[in-house]
Amino acid sequence: MKMKKINSILLSLFSTSYLFAQELDWLRFSGFTTIAATYNDNKEINFRSDALSSKGSKGDISHAPDSKIGLRLDATLHEKISASVQGMLSTQRNKTKDLKLEWANVKFQLNNNYSFELGRLRAPIYMYSDILNVSYAYHWIRLPQEVYTPIPFSSYNGAKFNFEHNGENFNLHTSIIYGNEKQKLVTDPDGSANTTFKTDHLKGVSSTLTSGEIKVRASYFETKLTMQNDGLKTLYAYLTTNGFTTIANDLDINNKKVKVTTLGFSYENTSFFLDGEYIDIQSKSWLGDISAYYLSAGYILDSFTPFVTVASSKQDNTYPQTSTLPGALQTPVEGTLSGMNLAQKSYTLGVRYDLFESASLKVQFDKIKVDTTHQTIHMRYNNNLDDMNVISLALDMVF
Repeated sequence: MKMKKINSILLSLFSTSYLFAQELDWLRFSGFTTIAATYNDNKEINFRSDALSSKGSKGDISHAPDSKIGLRLDATLHEKISASVQGMLSTQRNKTKDLKLEWANVKFQLNNNYSFELGRLRAPIYMYSDILNVSYAYHWIRLPQEVYTPIPFSSYNGAKFNFEHNGENFNLHTSIIYGNEKQKLVTDPDGSANTTFKTDHLKGVSSTLTSGEIKVRASYFETKLTMQNDGLKTLYAYLTTNGFTTIANDLDINNKKVKVTTLGFSYENTSFFLDGEYIDIQSKSWLGDISAYYLSAGYILDSFTPFVTVASSKQDNTYPQTSTLPGALQTPVEGTLSGMNLAQKSYTLGVRYDLFESASLKVQFDKIKVDTTHQTIHMRYNNNLDDMNVISLALDMVF
């Protein structure tokens, strides 16, 4: 979708919602937008924002990775009952005509400390989960991909129980969740083949402790994961037909248990910030174990905030039993393992300039070192092993 078409949609939605909310004081309308351009100098690797899209930059300037528009409507239905709906349009989606529903839920405030939510909810996995797509709310153009990409969903359908405790010098917020989610991942460069990614019985707890300038978050989640596409089904059937049923069952990601642990911290005062997160994913499948981290620091100089970030992800999804397979079967199995490996490293330099209270301009350079034997977060078109140099410019606004 062209940016001018997106802007016209934004203007139409904003005007209608704003006028409607003006007449009803129990409604509150808000939104955010990012207008961005990204250039990746590697023509053989498609730099994309996440695993849900095939659109990105490969030797050209693209709006797809970061441009988006989000609209939110909050309603106070009762003294202790509220509802919230948020949707987002982005140029990264393959079907840009679709409005992605990020959440639509009802919240019951039981008392000052306890609340309960039902519907489509944000999964509180990361430090920045609550403001995941509101780029104005953080220093970078995009959240570090090594940490934020391995889990390809940010919302779920289900329930959330919240506990809030305000101490003399601290605040503790804890959420307990249960639900499920289903997404389609783009796993080949042309975007024609999708992999169904489904989580059942998603459950876990996330706690955030805030004290002055320091914030710390710890989370733990478990789920039953199913991943399927036509290629995987053919591979499993081929292994079974040739007598390798045990290996086929091991490789088949059908209702396999996955555990996710995250740790994060943030420190920010009037002149300095330091952020970091770590994620560990353990999978009882050939996806194996994934670990990733980032560390970012910057100086806040009036309206300017220069920053630097280092990030890394690695995935141990080797499968020793492949050595027992004949060559005709070993090659496609090892290709599957390699194709789903998201290992990479990145080094980032950038600067944010606050234009005024609700708008910022950002410039960011990313040096991305791809893994020499595996696929990366981005889409590789051949065995090109060159690194990616990515330059991005973005205007972020909230309203």
